[in-house]
Amino acid sequence: MRPQACAAHRLCNSSFAGSTLHVVEQQCLVDRRPVAGCLGAGIWGVLTPLVVADVMAGTGRYNLALGAVAIAQGVGASPSGSAAGLIVDHFGYNAAFAGSAGASLVALAVLSLALPKTGQGPLLP
Repeated sequence: MRPQACAAHRLCNSSFAGSTLHVVEQQCLVDRRPVAGCLGAGIWGVLTPLVVADVMAGTGRYNLALGAVAIAQGVGASPSGSAAGLIVDHFGYNAAFAGSAGASLVALAVLSLALPKTGQGPLLP
Protein backbone atom coordinates (compact mmCIF):
# COMPACT_ATOMS: atom_id res chain seq x y z
CA MET A 1 0.00 0.00 0.00
CA ARG A 2 1.40 3.34 -1.04
CA PRO A 3 1.30 6.08 1.65
CA GLN A 4 -0.63 9.15 0.67
CA ALA A 5 0.85 12.62 0.89
CA CYS A 6 -0.47 14.69 3.73
CA ALA A 7 -0.61 18.42 4.36
CA ALA A 8 2.81 18.30 6.02
CA HIS A 9 4.30 16.79 2.86
CA ARG A 10 2.95 19.63 0.76
CA LEU A 11 4.27 22.10 3.33
CA CYS A 12 7.73 20.53 3.19
CA ASN A 13 7.84 20.59 -0.58
CA SER A 14 6.65 24.18 -0.82
CA SER A 15 8.30 25.93 2.13
CA PHE A 16 11.15 23.92 3.55
CA ALA A 17 13.20 22.37 0.78
CA GLY A 18 15.54 20.51 3.14
CA SER A 19 12.84 18.99 5.32
CA THR A 20 12.35 15.28 5.38
CA LEU A 21 8.98 13.60 5.71
CA HIS A 22 8.45 10.38 7.58
CA VAL A 23 5.26 8.41 6.96
CA VAL A 24 4.57 6.08 9.86
CA GLU A 25 1.34 4.11 9.91
CA GLN A 26 -0.43 6.61 7.65
CA GLN A 27 0.61 9.57 9.82
CA CYS A 28 2.97 12.21 8.47
CA LEU A 29 5.75 13.41 10.70
CA VAL A 30 7.95 16.30 9.63
CA ASP A 31 11.58 16.38 10.69
CA ARG A 32 11.69 19.52 12.81
CA ARG A 33 15.41 20.29 12.50
CA PRO A 34 15.23 21.99 9.08
CA VAL A 35 12.12 23.88 10.16
CA ALA A 36 13.86 25.11 13.31
CA GLY A 37 16.92 26.00 11.25
CA CYS A 38 14.87 28.05 8.81
CA LEU A 39 13.10 29.88 11.60
CA GLY A 40 16.31 30.45 13.55
CA ALA A 41 18.13 31.79 10.52
CA GLY A 42 15.23 34.07 9.71
CA ILE A 43 15.05 35.46 13.22
CA TRP A 44 18.83 35.81 13.50
CA GLY A 45 19.10 37.45 10.08
CA VAL A 46 16.49 40.05 11.00
CA LEU A 47 17.33 40.53 14.66
CA THR A 48 21.03 41.31 14.26
CA PRO A 49 20.66 44.34 11.96
CA LEU A 50 17.78 45.66 14.08
CA VAL A 51 19.76 45.48 17.32
CA VAL A 52 22.81 47.07 15.66
CA ALA A 53 20.63 49.83 14.21
CA ASP A 54 19.06 50.47 17.60
CA VAL A 55 22.38 50.58 19.44
CA MET A 56 24.13 52.70 16.80
CA ALA A 57 21.23 55.10 16.17
CA GLY A 58 22.46 58.63 15.47
CA THR A 59 26.16 57.79 15.34
CA GLY A 60 26.51 57.35 11.58
CA ARG A 61 28.50 54.15 12.14
CA TYR A 62 25.86 51.52 11.46
CA ASN A 63 27.73 49.85 8.59
CA LEU A 64 30.97 49.74 10.58
CA ALA A 65 29.20 48.19 13.57
CA LEU A 66 27.33 45.65 11.44
CA GLY A 67 30.63 44.65 9.80
CA ALA A 68 32.25 44.25 13.21
CA VAL A 69 29.39 42.02 14.35
CA ALA A 70 29.70 39.90 11.19
CA ILE A 71 33.45 39.52 11.72
CA ALA A 72 32.94 38.56 15.37
CA GLN A 73 30.36 35.95 14.34
CA GLY A 74 32.69 34.49 11.74
CA VAL A 75 35.68 34.40 14.05
CA GLY A 76 33.58 32.79 16.77
CA ALA A 77 31.98 30.23 14.48
CA SER A 78 35.16 29.17 12.69
CA PRO A 79 36.79 27.11 15.45
CA SER A 80 33.53 25.90 17.01
CA GLY A 81 33.20 22.76 14.89
CA SER A 82 36.75 21.63 15.62
CA ALA A 83 36.43 22.47 19.30
CA ALA A 84 33.17 20.55 19.59
CA GLY A 85 34.74 17.60 17.77
CA LEU A 86 37.66 17.52 20.19
CA ILE A 87 35.33 17.69 23.17
CA VAL A 88 33.21 14.85 21.76
CA ASP A 89 36.31 12.73 21.06
CA HIS A 90 37.74 13.16 24.54
CA PHE A 91 34.68 13.59 26.79
CA GLY A 92 31.57 12.54 24.83
CA TYR A 93 28.48 14.17 23.43
CA ASN A 94 27.04 15.15 26.81
CA ALA A 95 30.10 17.26 27.57
CA ALA A 96 29.90 18.94 24.15
CA PHE A 97 26.24 19.83 24.66
CA ALA A 98 26.94 21.03 28.22
CA GLY A 99 29.79 23.20 26.93
CA SER A 100 27.53 24.67 24.26
CA ALA A 101 24.83 25.38 26.83
CA GLY A 102 27.39 26.98 29.15
CA ALA A 103 28.72 29.23 26.39
CA SER A 104 25.15 30.23 25.52
CA LEU A 105 24.38 31.12 29.11
CA VAL A 106 27.56 33.20 29.39
CA ALA A 107 26.65 35.04 26.19
CA LEU A 108 23.12 35.65 27.48
CA ALA A 109 24.45 37.02 30.76
CA VAL A 110 26.93 39.32 29.02
CA LEU A 111 24.28 40.62 26.63
CA SER A 112 21.72 41.18 29.36
CA LEU A 113 24.24 43.16 31.42
CA ALA A 114 26.20 44.99 28.71
CA LEU A 115 23.65 45.69 25.97
CA PRO A 116 22.08 49.12 26.50
CA LYS A 117 18.34 49.37 26.85
CA THR A 118 16.50 50.49 23.74
CA GLY A 119 14.92 53.88 23.40
CA GLN A 120 17.50 55.74 25.51
CA GLY A 121 19.10 57.50 22.57
CA PRO A 122 22.57 57.11 21.07
CA LEU A 123 25.43 55.75 23.15
CA LEU A 124 27.93 58.33 21.91
CA PRO A 125 27.31 62.09 22.00
